[in-house]
Amino acid sequence: MKKLLSLLLTSALAVTMLAGCGGGDTTTTETADTGDGKVYNVCNLVNGNLGDKSFFDSAEAGLKELQDAGRITYTTIEMGGTTEDEAKWESYLEEVSASGEYDLIVVGTFQMPEYLKNVSERYPDQKYLIYDDTTYTLPNVVNLSYAQNDLGYMVGA
Repeated sequence: MKKLLSLLLTSALAVTMLAGCGGGDTTTTETADTGDGKVYNVCNLVNGNLGDKSFFDSAEAGLKELQDAGRITYTTIEMGGTTEDEAKWESYLEEVSASGEYDLIVVGTFQMPEYLKNVSERYPDQKYLIYDDTTYTLPNVVNLSYAQNDLGYMVGA
């Protein structure tokens, strides 16, 4: 569990450090070793599309960096960002959770908390990370929220 928490915190740091960076490939499937022989498999569910230099691209860049460092393998699924696509987001999350193949499922933005709450309660053994939200505190969900004003102050100073 400590290794997974360390992985989550490293991911959060990588995402924060790479804010504004460009995206990467949509799907990546190389094997990674975290040093203890455990291979962490991560799914990045994007409730939009990559390529607009948003949170999604930052998360993708952070996950790619973790994979390049030999810490994880990951798959990114772009779920689309239109109103029609939004109707399918919970079913994507449900399907990925039910597969049981991922150690961690990453989702983000203010649009996903209700879907994540519904699904994460049905899969208490599945680990989730949601960025840009602190709405729900659940034992199997790590919430990340950014204090952009602090970063702005640091840059200004």
